[in-house]
Amino acid sequence: MIRPKFFRKGTDQEVTSGPAVDLFDRVNSQDTWFSFAYRTYFDLDWAGEFVWEFAKVGTRVSAMTTISPQRIKPVPGPKGIDQLLVDVGGRDNVLNIGEFLYNYRYNPTNRYRGLSVIQSLANTISTEWKT
Repeated sequence: MIRPKFFRKGTDQEVTSGPAVDLFDRVNSQDTWFSFAYRTYFDLDWAGEFVWEFAKVGTRVSAMTTISPQRIKPVPGPKGIDQLLVDVGGRDNVLNIGEFLYNYRYNPTNRYRGLSVIQSLANTISTEWKT
């Protein structure tokens, strides 16, 4: 897995130190960039979506962690998803805009959830079976 590179805005000068570089070098107290990115890609490939939760100190993001897509319920608002409800031991924890990044693949049957590989395959088999 390739570590992300950062560049100064409008130039090709690479940034090698600073808060963003530090964050991606050590995304949280338990994960390296590799394990964090691996879980992100795994969730996107198999669930069709991934969630990053941000821990902040003031306005600065100090850590990031992944959340299993099986534990979330998106809460739609007028311009998209306003909140996520995260199942934590049977209770819903609310994450508001700015506390998470939710990315998902287009799903023609559910506007707010991603289309997984398994669901896509099941839809294809079902369509082929009926024709």
